[in-house]
Amino acid sequence: MSTAGSTAAALLGGIVAEQLSSQPSSPRLDLRDSAFPLAWRMVVLLVVANAVDIYLFGPLFLYILHTVALGLARAVFWFSLTTTIVNRTDFNACTTLLSCLLSLSQTITTLPRDTRFTSTLYLFALIPLVPSLLSLAAVHGIYPPPATLSHHEHPVVGLMREARTQFKDLVARQSQNLTAAADEYRRRYGIDPPPGFDQWFSFAQQQESPIINDFDMIHGSLAPIRVVLSGKDIQKQMQTVYNHPDSDVWRCTFSATTHRTTCTHPSRTFNRHVHDTFDLLLGGGGGNRRVPPLAVDVTFLVNHLDEPRVLLPADGGEDKSMDITHLSHQPVWDILTRNYIHATKDLCQHPAYRTMHGMLQSPVSFPLIQGFVPILSSGALSNMGDILYPSPAYHEPAFLYDATHDRPFAQKAKPVYWAGSTTGGYAVANGARGWKTFQRQHVVDLAAGYQPHMRLSDRGGQVRRERRRHPNGRLWDVAFTRIFQCDHRACRAQRSRFHPRPWAPADAALQAQLVVGVDGNGISGRYMKLLASGSAPLKQTLLREWHDERLVPWVHYFPLSQSLEETPELVAFLLTTEAGQGATRTVANEGQRP
Repeated sequence: MSTAGSTAAALLGGIVAEQLSSQPSSPRLDLRDSAFPLAWRMVVLLVVANAVDIYLFGPLFLYILHTVALGLARAVFWFSLTTTIVNRTDFNACTTLLSCLLSLSQTITTLPRDTRFTSTLYLFALIPLVPSLLSLAAVHGIYPPPATLSHHEHPVVGLMREARTQFKDLVARQSQNLTAAADEYRRRYGIDPPPGFDQWFSFAQQQESPIINDFDMIHGSLAPIRVVLSGKDIQKQMQTVYNHPDSDVWRCTFSATTHRTTCTHPSRTFNRHVHDTFDLLLGGGGGNRRVPPLAVDVTFLVNHLDEPRVLLPADGGEDKSMDITHLSHQPVWDILTRNYIHATKDLCQHPAYRTMHGMLQSPVSFPLIQGFVPILSSGALSNMGDILYPSPAYHEPAFLYDATHDRPFAQKAKPVYWAGSTTGGYAVANGARGWKTFQRQHVVDLAAGYQPHMRLSDRGGQVRRERRRHPNGRLWDVAFTRIFQCDHRACRAQRSRFHPRPWAPADAALQAQLVVGVDGNGISGRYMKLLASGSAPLKQTLLREWHDERLVPWVHYFPLSQSLEETPELVAFLLTTEAGQGATRTVANEGQRP
């Protein structure tokens, strides 16, 4: 390769690097998608440059292997440089410019002393200098701080104030004694409290539980079954489901005599800590017991899969039949939206959710049970009839909070943090949009600038929404650490797009002020850990969980929509303004309270 060709390659690489570093002011360049077209253009450019070189300076003969090795090394250099430009600080942009100038100087100084026009080659330094200066100007101009809403209160402040008022009202109307609690239970649900209610009330008071009366979620899950099935019918349905070859559920029994939970499965041996969870919830566990033990024997079915399982018959019909259909790796939207049950996070009210969640497009495991049968699950979609309980994942070592790994809020890092695997759906290479619209991929894409979003601005005293594409990359520390649950082509495509980082420690999230919790195949197992920490969670979920009546958005966590279009504005407010920092600290503190 000639010296002029090397110079052209260096300059072109510098331009590419600068264009990448100036991403706020131009469409994002996907280097992987553009690599081959760019490579062929480079070949053509180098051929032309060599022709010009031979015409001006005469032929220059080099060893072929040496030339190839030099070209490969230069290509690796520029590839590495462009892929490491994250635009987090001005220092990155300046070092990029410096790298371009040093590379140009290195090339020029290697030219023979008698080479003509050597000094004029330094004029090419203006080529990377111009886009570099434009990049710095764009970085500081495209991200107007949320504080510029000078004539209006930021919406987050109002949402938090309203939510705190509602939560205070919720706590204030809870019953203060056993008689009032039992009367309220009868008034709300039309039945007597269950056996052991008095023991439970005493325990709740000892633990200073702020919620005493609200059981609407579990009552709503049980009510359709109570209406249609008798006690004997329920036992028969449970036995039928347990014996079905495709059901894949655990049958657990808590003994009032031994205070132990035992769980069995037709083919599995490891129950993912299910029996430990119910020992804790029902008062088992011997000397380590915290909860008063249940006074009666009870048998129940537990779904150990991440995905929910039960779809109740439409319109509360009285059909007692039961059917199991395997829908793994298949779209499930149409079958799930036949029924209208729950209003909260209702799929039927949001048809756009169809392509916003991996579970709805291609669930990893989805043996759907259609019929009236009580099955306990850790999370459920709005239109499903699973009975919710605290996830066993909360007791796994990786999801337990350890205060010794935390740090004071003021010492936590500013960029919002998330690192994890591509769970959430089974990704395949074909399909209309496929894995690019799965929920976790969406979060990582948003941080990288692939997804559009909305920003607020104050123009002439009026708050306006403006559509933007590139979030402030300095405020995001988001990446995948593992690519799996995909066929070969989809895995390769995701590795190329997301460039996964090395494995991150489970407690790395505790070092950030803002941490993201997003659904995987089921609920986010790390969510309780994030709440217990001194960080403030940003929560995106399409699943109902057992704590939805107790944890209030804008009080205990910051909710994120499925589209995520508001997220960059929210993050910018929380991390870059005085009011936002106060809001972040407040939510972090509220999440830690019992």
